Amino acid sequence: MNNSLLIVLAETLSPDEQRRFIKYLPSETNNPELLRLGIYLFEKKTLSNPTLLKKKTTFEAIFGKKEAYNDLRFRKMMEQIYRIMERFLRIEHTQSDSIAQCIQLAHVLSARGLEKHFNRLVAAPLPLPASEADWTTKQHIQMSEWNQILYDYKANSDKIHDSHLYLKIHHHRMVATVSELLFRECIFRTNQKFTVSGESDQVISALLGQLSSAALSLPLIHTLSDAWQTLVNPDNPAPFVRFKAFLLSQKQCFSVMERRELFLVALNHCSKRYNSGQIEFLDYQLEIYEAGLKDALILDKGWVSGYTFTNICTLALIGKRNEWLHTFIETYGAKVHPRDREGIVAFNQARLYYIQKKYKPALRLLQRDLFEDVLMNLSVKVIQAKCFYELQEYDLLDAHLEAFKKFIHRQKGLSLTYSERYLNFVIAIHKLLNAGPNTKHQVLSLIQSMGSLAEKEWLILQGGGG
Repeated sequence: MNNSLLIVLAETLSPDEQRRFIKYLPSETNNPELLRLGIYLFEKKTLSNPTLLKKKTTFEAIFGKKEAYNDLRFRKMMEQIYRIMERFLRIEHTQSDSIAQCIQLAHVLSARGLEKHFNRLVAAPLPLPASEADWTTKQHIQMSEWNQILYDYKANSDKIHDSHLYLKIHHHRMVATVSELLFRECIFRTNQKFTVSGESDQVISALLGQLSSAALSLPLIHTLSDAWQTLVNPDNPAPFVRFKAFLLSQKQCFSVMERRELFLVALNHCSKRYNSGQIEFLDYQLEIYEAGLKDALILDKGWVSGYTFTNICTLALIGKRNEWLHTFIETYGAKVHPRDREGIVAFNQARLYYIQKKYKPALRLLQRDLFEDVLMNLSVKVIQAKCFYELQEYDLLDAHLEAFKKFIHRQKGLSLTYSERYLNFVIAIHKLLNAGPNTKHQVLSLIQSMGSLAEKEWLILQGGGG
């Protein structure tokens, strides 16, 4: 039941939406079993407890202990409440969009010929930001539709073709069309493994050339145009710097979904640029990550994923942003998903301790049995080995390396690449431990010649290499 459509959908509801759903349920059904299921899911905080989400446990909570479990009956209930939840979310979405409601009502009043009602409706200002500079693509689409209703009404009732309204329709349609196209092109380019170019670039360039100066000056168009130019000309940093600045400052111009997608575009670009040798993009990436976390744009159902948390910590360590990383772990460690939190936070805190030469605290964190993932276990064992080496605890290191080697051999599903990478680490550090003054240069040459080797730079440094 944990991964059912019902539970996955239910987990996306905010606490306020959960409370409103429980109040909404009686309007959809008078079935007491369905009502109890809705209350069970949300009021008892069942969603955060996998044990309570087991089918038989839930069935017993709804029907009582005396009722024998009936899988067909239970599945039917889950399907029914899932459909009710879908209808609830559709209503919530419609009610939250007051402009859409105005547009729908204007269509109805116009179609029924209710002139006074229609004029009263259109006389009231629409619930839009005061400045068009703060509008989203959706709001431009809605304003185009709204002005089209006014234009058609005048044309039909007063036989007036209002040129001012027509220009408004054209303006908002063009802004909406170009912004949508730019947004989709950026997402497409970011998700492609290979460079793309061709007709789409020519179309976008032509459309941008058709926009008025007023449209081109809108932050919405500015941001998306710079994002597109960032991807078209990745070696030119200027469009990206502008894109990043607008992305972090012009929040009002994008929906949460759009901002999340654009943050991923920016992060992906930073990663590629940094890997190509442009080191300033590491700081850009950390800046974007930090903003994304503050605005909950890169959270997974309210939590920081273990992968994202570790990736941010890795960037900070590479960039030697130790103070920044200390603050980050303190601030966001408690926001890592509970299933990953203890191990992920301990692992990254230990990495920071190692960099700070706090080897014993690092070892204390890593000696707990918190790490189930094989690749993380390999990384943990490398850090432990380095700590033992730095502390000159050579007997403990020797025992650790022997256990490390056995661990690698036990991982039957581990790829040959990873096996070779970490076995070579064990071999190399053993060679360093046993090297004398006259043989150390030979060990260094061996390490340098190894193609697949974990912590190669560190091992070279221990061997006396530059």
